[in-house]
Amino acid sequence: MKKLLLFCFLIFGRIIVIAQQDPLYSSYMQNPLLINPAYTGTYNMFSVTALSRWQWVNMSGAPVTNSLTAHSSIYKNKLGVGAILVNDRFGINNNYEGYGTFAYKINMGEKEDNVLSFGMQAGIMNYNFNYLQDGLRIKDEEDPNFPKGRINATEPNFGAGVFYRNEKLFAGFSAPKILNSKFAELNNGTSQYRRHFFFTGGYLFDLINFQVKPSFLIKYVDGAPVSIDINGSVLIKDFIWLGTSIRNLNTIVLMTQLQLTDNFRLGYALDIPINKVIKTSYGSHELMLNMDLKLLKSHDIGFRYF
Repeated sequence: MKKLLLFCFLIFGRIIVIAQQDPLYSSYMQNPLLINPAYTGTYNMFSVTALSRWQWVNMSGAPVTNSLTAHSSIYKNKLGVGAILVNDRFGINNNYEGYGTFAYKINMGEKEDNVLSFGMQAGIMNYNFNYLQDGLRIKDEEDPNFPKGRINATEPNFGAGVFYRNEKLFAGFSAPKILNSKFAELNNGTSQYRRHFFFTGGYLFDLINFQVKPSFLIKYVDGAPVSIDINGSVLIKDFIWLGTSIRNLNTIVLMTQLQLTDNFRLGYALDIPINKVIKTSYGSHELMLNMDLKLLKSHDIGFRYF
């Protein structure tokens, strides 16, 4: 299996470095800050979320993503500030990203749960390519598409977004990294990160003994097919979320989230491929831990649906 995957990297290596893509997240609705800076400080509290994703388990060199986000409302809950750290590893790549985020919040009514937020983020993208990795054998060592040794490249980037929520609805649009960064030193051509656009939305329906929350995520990258996630989640007794998603008609996602206390939430997602391409995989696993704290007098800890 290791040799097979490395062979795939050799065949598609040039494609990978020409159009680098953002990490994939199934639990986007549990940590929207990863895809939209306008979510920063949307709730009047301090929030920290750690998320790890193991994609295509049982395949050597498959993507592993770890992220840590922290954000808070400040200045009488009119502003939000935060930070994002991401490490994304796959194959010969080991990439790091770090961003600071800022948001300006507008209350659309008398209630604090009716908020329109405009956000920005700025930081750096660092890409590492290890062509000396064990098991990677290049037949033609003079091939310019496969440089010798280790390659390291860092570029700045920035992004923006808008996010709206009330007691029943949320919607957002964002481009977290606006610049199409080029890393010319990676090969004789250009390695390019292409900007991503995200559109999300969801609504909460109150039924007799539980709540139902349908939501969606649409992702667009220039030169790649549009990606669509459709999700439906059920909240039982304000304690456990049970949900399922379908992505691009080729992946089913099963997910759950537990409200352990007023301050802690634990979430898990399992991606199950339903096509024949990744039959040998045990799926993808995603684990999320969130902590909400009251650090300022203006903060208020409470149950949140989005």
